[in-house]
Amino acid sequence: MGGAAFSDIGPYIRRNVLPPGMTVTEAAKRLEVGRPALSNLLNGNASLSEEMASRLERAFGADAKDLLQRQATSNWQRRRQADRAAAVGRFVPPFLTIKARQIEAWADTINARHLLPVLLRTLIHSTGEDLCRVDFPGHDDAQRPGWDGR
Repeated sequence: MGGAAFSDIGPYIRRNVLPPGMTVTEAAKRLEVGRPALSNLLNGNASLSEEMASRLERAFGADAKDLLQRQATSNWQRRRQADRAAAVGRFVPPFLTIKARQIEAWADTINARHLLPVLLRTLIHSTGEDLCRVDFPGHDDAQRPGWDGR
């Protein structure tokens, strides 16, 4: 993963923390880190570590806490974008995928005795507002004595 999509903190450090005109090699020597490590950070190819934030604070007077907060914000934004892009569908039990034309044939099956109340309960919960009590016993409770549902 390259570019600013990984971390926006690197370009910020380059613009606001390092002295103008200082080369990456000079800055790496001052920070006592390898040039590739600093280059990866500054180019947005690596995240800021607590240790690096501390070194930037000691060497250049940066606010380590602020830098780490900026990194955390960048990570959070990246996770939100990834979550939006993930095409994860919600699990739907197979009996809830039944189509209207299949209900009549399905009602004559043994599974319908246990699953119809669950289907009704799910439909009521998904469409009802300000419900006080919904009780449609399904699965193992489907055979309990009393009302089929309320």
